[in-house]
Formats: sequence, structure tokens, C-alpha cells
Amino acid sequence: MTQSIIDLLWILNRYVHIICTTVIVGGTLFFEMIVPVATGDLKQEQQLLVFGRARWSFRAMVWTCAILLVISGIVSSIRRWSDYTGAEGQKSAVPINAPAPIRNVASDLRRPGWWWAAHVSSGVIALCVAVSLMTVRRPPVYPLYWMRLSLTILLVVIFLATTARHMRLANYEAEQAHATSRPALVGPD
Repeated sequence: MTQSIIDLLWILNRYVHIICTTVIVGGTLFFEMIVPVATGDLKQEQQLLVFGRARWSFRAMVWTCAILLVISGIVSSIRRWSDYTGAEGQKSAVPINAPAPIRNVASDLRRPGWWWAAHVSSGVIALCVAVSLMTVRRPPVYPLYWMRLSLTILLVVIFLATTARHMRLANYEAEQAHATSRPALVGPD
């Protein structure tokens, strides 16, 4: 029963992470694509007024989602930490003076920890841009430029997250396939 509750909490944590990401990306798309079209016929002062009011009302949601993203991201990272550091943390039992194995780019790309680090660092940058756009008293001089920049960074963050997950699962599947293909050490009775 306890394990079922823990599993449910892991699922809810992932759900909160995905929903908060969706709200921030959707809000950014709204500000970039809908607000300019909806206010296109208005005078410049009226456009800025509508943009400012929409920005003000979206501000609390951005802050809430940013905080929940950081918390749920930390929880997920703690849960999967061994998956992200597993390949780098394994030591082999070869003598110290043995040459290092030859590494190639493909093996480096299969390291989920690198993709995780890129996801986290770019995610922090994206959240800083999103929060700063909503927190300052006056919108920046070129708000659409900053919204496009924010959206681009958010899409890169999503790509890095899916790549980290894919590499983690690909490594797990490769380990499972390798484990089932080994001959048994003990023969049948």
C-alpha cells in the first residue's frame, strides 16, 4: 500500500512539472501570437495598456509555475540521480596503468547526465527570463523580442528534457537486453 502511494506521488510530481511547463509555454505563445493580433487595430497607448494588464494578470501564474517547476524538478532529479550519474560513477577493476578506453562522440551523447545538466541549466535561464518579463514594473522596450527569446529557450528546454529521458530509457533498455543475453552461470538441474 505504501509503495502505491509513493508511486502515485511520483506520477503527480511529473504531472505538476508537465502542467506548469505547459502553462508557461502556452502563456508565452498567447502573449506572442494572440495579443498582438487582438490589439492590432488599437492605438499604441491602448495596445500597451492591454498588454500591461494581461501581463499583470499572468504574473502570479508565472511565479507559481516557476516555483512548482523548481520543486518538482528537484524531486524528480533526486529520484533519478543514479540514472544521471550511473555511467560516470562506475569504476572498472583494471590496473591503474591500463590505458583509458577509447571514447567516441556517440558514447558521450548517450550520457543522460549531460542532457539532464543542459536541461536544468537552460531551464533556469528560461525561468529567469519568464519571471523577469513578468516581474518588472514596466514591460521591456521590445516585449515581443523578449517573448520570442523566452519561447525559444523554453522549446530548447523541452527538447533537452525529452532527450535526457530518451537516453536514460535507451541505456536502461540496453542494460536489460545485455542482462538477458548473457549465458546462465548455473546450468539447469
